[in-house]
Amino acid sequence: MQVKTFTGANNQEVIGRIKVELGPEAVILDSSTFHEDGRKMVRMTAALDRIDNFLETPVEQLTPGRDAQWRREWELIQRHMLALLKPALRLDRLDERQRSALEFLEREGANDQALLELYRRLLDRPGVSVLEPLGGMIPLKPWGLEHWPQKLHLVSGPFGAGKTTTTVRLALSLQKTHPGTRICIVNADAERGGGRMLLKHYAGLSDLVYREARSASEMAGILAEIQPQGFEKVIVDLPGLGRNLNLAQVTRDLALDQARSITCAAHLVFSPHYAAEAQSEFLERYRVHLPTSLIWSKLDECGRYGTILNTAVASGLSISCFSFGSGLLNTLLPAEQTALWKLLFGHELPAVPHSAIVSTARSTQVES
Repeated sequence: MQVKTFTGANNQEVIGRIKVELGPEAVILDSSTFHEDGRKMVRMTAALDRIDNFLETPVEQLTPGRDAQWRREWELIQRHMLALLKPALRLDRLDERQRSALEFLEREGANDQALLELYRRLLDRPGVSVLEPLGGMIPLKPWGLEHWPQKLHLVSGPFGAGKTTTTVRLALSLQKTHPGTRICIVNADAERGGGRMLLKHYAGLSDLVYREARSASEMAGILAEIQPQGFEKVIVDLPGLGRNLNLAQVTRDLALDQARSITCAAHLVFSPHYAAEAQSEFLERYRVHLPTSLIWSKLDECGRYGTILNTAVASGLSISCFSFGSGLLNTLLPAEQTALWKLLFGHELPAVPHSAIVSTARSTQVES
């Protein structure tokens, strides 16, 4: 983290210098006034996260050993720096509601990086609801044809996050909101018997086409079917990552990086109950250069949701879905801001709209 103090005749002059030297992403940590030669002056301390160009290195170019270790060491240094800066926050510059919101988010597990960013966005804005800056910190891109027009959708995530169940839920959600959409589910994690049975079973019950791809050649054959078979969406359940693998390596092994003529997006299934260290490691290993979203799963199993804010700030990824419950129908909903605030501040799970509840005999059969 680069920290520097600037002085000038007024706020505008000092902020201008900060933007020129540190850039628009700089965070103002402190501001004060003093007198010099009978003139009123302004002093500001600003900081910027920057460590040469190393952090811009694509994860697929990192070696699992040395380079990844450097990234982890930098994150550790960053956490120590944030801990040192936190006591210097001028909370008196926020109004009472804003301070209460920061204190609540801290109790909910929001980390120093997220709290400092929120503090920066609230500075000198008395009366502004904390939801306004939070909306800019937690981007949403709801699941559906409008925001996700890509034909190929890759579903990945840590073991136990609910990746395979989410694959089925994504397909059923599209089928419900856009009847008649021709959807193919691809099991690229076919070595796991339980996941294979789940995908194949529910694909058969729901008029979804089921395929398996254990190798690059099998995946290439499936991708070649997209146009002739009229598939509008192909949703791929990717294998879980071994300890020394990252997502870019898995997509290369399946030749998905060679599907240049097919638009593609990746979705990472995470759960809020993972520890901060695990979340950091997952983000490092699951980063890919594709339109990517986060799907928050197992929300009903968690008691605090500050991790959602932490991950948004650390990754910049949009949330596409909220997933919860044990069934498959009406347990995955497109991300929506009101639902996010109720979850974050009220521990209230997203509600299924009454109009979305399917009561046909076919849906009952799927649930059973």
